[in-house]
Amino acid sequence: MTLSFCRIPGTQKLLPLAALVAVLSISLLGSAAAQSNIDPELLRQLQRAQESGPVVQPSPLDSARQAPEATLTAEQQAALLMQEEPEDVVFSRLERDYAKRLGIELPDRLSPEEYEDLANEEESIRTISQFGYDLFQEPAAPTQLSTGRISENYILGVGDELVVAFQGGTERTVVTRVDREGRVILPDIRPINAIGRRFGDFRRELEDQVAQALLGTQVYVSLGSVRQISVYVLGEVEKPGVRQVTSLATPLEVLTHAGGIKKSGSLRNIAIVNNGDRQNFDVYELLSSGAGADIQLSDGARIIVPLIGETSAVFGHVKRPGIYELSENRDPRSAASMVALAGGTIRPRGYEFLVNRVAEDGRQTVTSLNSLDETMAFGDILIARVRRDVRIGQVDLVGHTTVPGPRSLDAAPTVASLISDSDVLALGPYLLMAVLQTTDDASQSRIFQPINLKDVLDGKTDIPLKNNDRLIVLGEQDVAFLSVEEIRNVIITGRAEFGTNIRRCPALVALGEVVAQSTSSRFAPVIRNIFVSSTAEEVAEAEGAGGTETGNQPGVVEEAEVEDVALAERFCPSIYRNYPEILPFVLEHAVALAGAVRRPGVYPVAGSSALNPLISGAGGFANDADLANVEIQSHNPNVASTLRQERRYYDLTSVDAAGVNVVPGSSVRINSLLTDEEPGAVLLSGEFRRPGVYSIRKGETLSQIIDRAGGLTELAYPYGAVFTRERVKADQRQAFRRAARELNNALTVSAIRNNLEAESITAAQGLAMTLTTIEALGRVVVESDPEVLQLRPDLDTTLEAGDAIVMPKRPNFVILSGDVLNPGALQFVPGKRVEEYLAQTGGLTSTADKKRAFLVYPNGVAEPIRFSLWSRRNVKVPPGSTIVIPKDTSPFTTLEIVRDVSTILGQLALSVASIAVISNN
Repeated sequence: MTLSFCRIPGTQKLLPLAALVAVLSISLLGSAAAQSNIDPELLRQLQRAQESGPVVQPSPLDSARQAPEATLTAEQQAALLMQEEPEDVVFSRLERDYAKRLGIELPDRLSPEEYEDLANEEESIRTISQFGYDLFQEPAAPTQLSTGRISENYILGVGDELVVAFQGGTERTVVTRVDREGRVILPDIRPINAIGRRFGDFRRELEDQVAQALLGTQVYVSLGSVRQISVYVLGEVEKPGVRQVTSLATPLEVLTHAGGIKKSGSLRNIAIVNNGDRQNFDVYELLSSGAGADIQLSDGARIIVPLIGETSAVFGHVKRPGIYELSENRDPRSAASMVALAGGTIRPRGYEFLVNRVAEDGRQTVTSLNSLDETMAFGDILIARVRRDVRIGQVDLVGHTTVPGPRSLDAAPTVASLISDSDVLALGPYLLMAVLQTTDDASQSRIFQPINLKDVLDGKTDIPLKNNDRLIVLGEQDVAFLSVEEIRNVIITGRAEFGTNIRRCPALVALGEVVAQSTSSRFAPVIRNIFVSSTAEEVAEAEGAGGTETGNQPGVVEEAEVEDVALAERFCPSIYRNYPEILPFVLEHAVALAGAVRRPGVYPVAGSSALNPLISGAGGFANDADLANVEIQSHNPNVASTLRQERRYYDLTSVDAAGVNVVPGSSVRINSLLTDEEPGAVLLSGEFRRPGVYSIRKGETLSQIIDRAGGLTELAYPYGAVFTRERVKADQRQAFRRAARELNNALTVSAIRNNLEAESITAAQGLAMTLTTIEALGRVVVESDPEVLQLRPDLDTTLEAGDAIVMPKRPNFVILSGDVLNPGALQFVPGKRVEEYLAQTGGLTSTADKKRAFLVYPNGVAEPIRFSLWSRRNVKVPPGSTIVIPKDTSPFTTLEIVRDVSTILGQLALSVASIAVISNN
């Protein structure tokens, strides 16, 4: 039978649960006083416990695990700690004195923001701190019940709770404590003395007794909770006094609960008085080897932190610079030991060590150490300094290469050996010029040197490399960038502060600085073959639109600029972003290549170069290239006094291009063969027998193209043919915009001078808006009747590329537009007068201006219409004509632009007539 035991409240004795229930029952039946003293609910609980089985009392450890506070994750607990406001950074007097000796003045304290700002300006401030004290910066967490496995060496004491589980012949779990007499009392076995014993020894004795007293039973014991002890913390700590901690607490935990050690306190000579024994606790040894981590404190132990001892500092190129406390007669005080205390040097070798030492008279002396075996004194500052921070025996290959990066100078002593591997250059390298960044022997300054990689690869030349040389290889995209419009604008204007694209490319800014500070013509080849022309209309339009893009002020970065990073990478090649200073150098060695080549532009060359690789780099000759007349303009090197340009011509049909040389600053023009074919075509549509697109020769006329199209059909109406030309369209578009601008200007002046009504101003503004949005057709009034052209050859129009001829059918309508009551198209009646057509529209509106009415004939010619009773002239109205009644311009008479308005209305009517013919064709 399994017995269940229960502790009697207020005692350490255990009784079988059934016996306890019987005793309580007898007491209840035999005494009224006892009945009033015993809680009936307690009795019911005991009865239920007897029926349900053994009593298992949860330990405080399990209760702590189930507490809400124990369910917080490590991240949540860290977040609660992080919510506290950061404290100021306080510097001790010792730290301020060492900083002063290093030339840095420190205040007593700095806010976190001030500390970060000062640390960014002077990085050494981060190293001017006493080592080890940041261990106590984090606030101590509340004392928690210990979790995890208890060490076998743990010393038991009064108050430790033990959880003993019996399995096998006896099944029960008992929770008990070490009593005040130092014993552990368990049922069926004799008491075991526990106080002062190791936990492992106690467990083995318990197992032996259970094996003897309870056959077939195994016992398992664990520590449920540990006792609380009082530890005295004295000396240089933030919060001295008595600390209540668990018996498992280490000296470091106790010191942390006391707020940590002050910077005036010692980390190396901490005294721990434990059960009458005195031992030293060294935080440095704890951090380096873990020594002292297993010190177990007893109740009433004392931790005494004395004042800090002698110190010395290590700064410079070491892993853990700082101020270190020296131990008393334990560590050797050599420079080597100080370097080891600082974690060692960052590099394995190559250092010079200096000692800043305070003399007897207070003066500071700085001397070099001959050996790290020299002894360091109190207050010395050991400084590790790199002897030479240089790289020897290295060359770099960057740019248009498959594997950019450093190379060994021993393996690549020359340019040829550096690029000898066929796979080292990326696809499409530009071989006529690479840039070698090297060191000038005379001045030791970094200079650029042009290199012809083609000659190097062909074995014609080779260049020895020196230490830290860098070969920059250009690619096709890098060379194509030299011909962008932004580079030309910077060279022409001498400014690089405007434009978004210029801000995206630091090389353009560098070029602008060079151009602005120089009056040399060394960049002339870049713009020699560039013809820049802006008409007055384009200039006015640019000014009206706000001019060129001005960009942001220097130093102001907008969000849009951050989003332009991808655009910058596409616009500006990486070679010019990484090495912006090479752009002026490359342009200085440029050759301008223009004319009949596939990619005309700017191409750099290193020294004298043959013409054929230059043409190959430009994609080769165009199909219409005149190889018998190649023009090269270059400087004559024999004339040293002036930069006299000589112009030479070569017949490449008889002279090999490999024998023709060009030098930087040259201009090469490949002329095109003279041809009688126009670079474009003419469109014929409508009533031609064979309409379509026709290529034309120079000087070909309208009658000739009509003959090639098979003539006109029987339905053709030559009198209404619409002939449009691209050049005229552009002129009309500019005329419309000029008229709109003049109208707006005149409207502003007249509104101020003559106090115009709002209706007049609105009408004028509407007309100006119409002019800026209307689409110009570019119609030209021509004679297109083949019979007339045969009789009058002087009327035969010479064609241009882009011309278009629409030959309509003979119309049977007349269009009325403008200020009439019912504008539209009326059926054509031979002999019908203008007044009769107007009458059919309902007549004129009240705003119509009969004095400026005009008739547009189908061929585009306009004629005014007179409605005077004294000069009533019968105007013939052919089919397809347009009668235009303009609006009364009297509100605009004060604007002094009546002539311009009439001209505009005529052009608009001409466009309306042309559209009507085309749409009805």
